[in-house]
Amino acid sequence: MRWYSRADAPSRSTSERGRLRRMDIELWWPKLMPATREWLMQNNGDAVPPEIVAEIARAGGEVEPDSETDQPGTYLSDDDVDWIETVANDEEPS
Repeated sequence: MRWYSRADAPSRSTSERGRLRRMDIELWWPKLMPATREWLMQNNGDAVPPEIVAEIARAGGEVEPDSETDQPGTYLSDDDVDWIETVANDEEPS
């Protein structure tokens, strides 16, 4: 998962528009609480609540502002959504 907020303003809060980076999902996913991983699998593709964004950041994920969407909230990248779907289906992520 990648946590990105693609606007260049570093003071921007993650409660605004954001995108999670996938590059390190394999590294920080195992560090999440089981309930958080379950929530992400059950709500894959939905806006990620601030408390889960904060947990991902503590586990090593990064959030950057996202100027590609007008939707409020922080979202996983398409690659992250695909990766989580693969994990949720008990398949081996590529």
